[in-house]
Amino acid sequence: MYKKFIPFLLIFTSFVSDFSFNNRVDLASNNLSSYEIYRINKAQGKIIEQKYSLTINFLNSSMEVVHDPYFDLLDPDTSYFVIPPVVDNLSANIPYIEGYIHKDTTIDVIYSQVSVWNGTISESFSGSGTKLNPYLITSASDLALLAKKETTSRSSGSADPYNGKYFKLTKNIDLNNIEWTPIASNFAANYTKPFTAIFDGNNHLISNLYIDKPNGVSYGLFGALGANGMIKNLNLSGSVKAYSRVASLVSCLNATTSVVDNCHIYGTAYCTGNKSNSQYIGAITGVNKGNITNCSNHAHIDSSYGGVGGIAGANQGSINNCDNYGQITLSSSQTGIGGIVGLASGSDTCEITNCNNYAPFTALSSLTGGIIGSTNKKGANILNCNNFGRFISSATSVGGICGTLDSLSAEIKGCKNFGYYESYAQYNGGIVGHVHPGLVTNCVNYGDFNVSQEKYNGGCIGSAYSDGTIIDGCVNHANVNGFEEIGGIAGYITQDVKNCHNYGTINGVTKVGGIVGFLNKGRLDNCTNEGHITALTSRAGGIAGYFETGVGSNNAFLKNSTNSGTITSKDYSGGVVGHCKNGLVENCTNCGLVDLSGQSSGGVIGHLTDSGIAKNLKNTGDVNGNASIGGCIGYAGAATTISELKTSGYINGEYSDTKVIGTDKH
Repeated sequence: MYKKFIPFLLIFTSFVSDFSFNNRVDLASNNLSSYEIYRINKAQGKIIEQKYSLTINFLNSSMEVVHDPYFDLLDPDTSYFVIPPVVDNLSANIPYIEGYIHKDTTIDVIYSQVSVWNGTISESFSGSGTKLNPYLITSASDLALLAKKETTSRSSGSADPYNGKYFKLTKNIDLNNIEWTPIASNFAANYTKPFTAIFDGNNHLISNLYIDKPNGVSYGLFGALGANGMIKNLNLSGSVKAYSRVASLVSCLNATTSVVDNCHIYGTAYCTGNKSNSQYIGAITGVNKGNITNCSNHAHIDSSYGGVGGIAGANQGSINNCDNYGQITLSSSQTGIGGIVGLASGSDTCEITNCNNYAPFTALSSLTGGIIGSTNKKGANILNCNNFGRFISSATSVGGICGTLDSLSAEIKGCKNFGYYESYAQYNGGIVGHVHPGLVTNCVNYGDFNVSQEKYNGGCIGSAYSDGTIIDGCVNHANVNGFEEIGGIAGYITQDVKNCHNYGTINGVTKVGGIVGFLNKGRLDNCTNEGHITALTSRAGGIAGYFETGVGSNNAFLKNSTNSGTITSKDYSGGVVGHCKNGLVENCTNCGLVDLSGQSSGGVIGHLTDSGIAKNLKNTGDVNGNASIGGCIGYAGAATTISELKTSGYINGEYSDTKVIGTDKH
């Protein structure tokens, strides 16, 4: 919906698609925030009252009011977009304000004078460059002087003439769309003239930055940031077009001690890598080896090649508490696109913590993620990050948080996806598309997931394999509708999955599970399902639709797991496992309804074949079917091993505590 508030425009829209949870959720046991409780209750049609306040103050540099503030109470499902009012002879330090309301929010817009650049360059700075008496950038011409001193008047490889000095912006600057020469750049990938001073934007705006260098390398407002260099408290808008290592703010943070803090990219700013092998495009930086904190991107980013991120194209440093609202477009089939980071790079661990993506994605290329496209076989820690953006994917290895996690030293922990997801390809997941290998722990999916006629898709993970892969403590609350090898947690797993829980409704054609669609030689322990699981033709299970392992493989198992959801299918389906071939199923319980129209209907296992082992199984749910119907096992093959079965439910409407196996060939 749209609201208009004179003299500025305020637009409200639903930022994330509607959630649908037609299932029971134990809120207390899941330790959910009030925001998450609101979303689940709303989706279940429960009437609750919860709103968050949005306050916008309009002040001058002396913090005096220059326009009446705006105040409203908004639903947590609301995004906002505000154009500040016009104030005579002053300009706002933020071109527009946008965000997504999930807590009480207060924003101050500061108005000050603006200096419009006419292409001239000052002769000198006022101030002495110390922390207490910094060099003052009082005009656009002063900023041009800094660029001249740091770039054109400085030989390659020479020390920064302002090393360790301090600069401070005193007013808003309009660069007037005049071609800009970056501050401290040698226009190459080796960054031999980095900026090693401290630049404080003082929360002012530099607008109408313009760079058009289709064949250029290392372009932005700044070229490179070196050891102990810092850029902070700056708002920026404009247009940057170059070939590689491109950013609105700074091409590269080139040292572990380089810092960018509290910088925000707005407006029509975009970065374009326009050659077939252009790469490393970001709003804050093309390549990060340092530390980026408290930054945001609101601008469109476009590239024809991979390594594209809302904050950084490539990251081997640390990015903390950053947000992306800007749409990212890749006009080719290249890979590595993320709302925060495109690709992990370098030998140091890529750290991304407490970051959020709000932008929608139309993924046409693989290795696309709401937070990071790919860990790129590098060490990486992605911690406590959230995706709110809608995904429509026609490419493989795409995820709400990460496209591909592919290193034993890479972990995704405590991350959440709230975005709606449509997949038209394999290896797509609400958290990670493809894990091979890596660790995914304590992650939660809330975004409904719809899959076309493809397999290896899951509410949290599309597929996970390779030695050392562990999926631990993950939860799915959303509905997943798919085709084959579809799961609430994962579509396909060959390694370890434990302590995971599904509350969503999972629908597919075959190999459909509340936790995993196809558990192939993997190890599953201590998982639960409460959602309704449906396979149109066969192999539906509350925990696993299909569990297969090699003959004599003793290290693969499904243990200590419980189903309380309804299982609906035609053939080969059970409360815990639909079809088990050669695997071990032990210490498992079903208390949900198993409702089949065909054969091999079991309270715990529908179809147990080859050298499958069933041990210590219990069923208290009702079981329906046409043939081979058992309280614990529907059909047991000749080579199977079975012990300790208990049932106490109804079989086709008749109570039985003795018919534990429907058709027993063992």
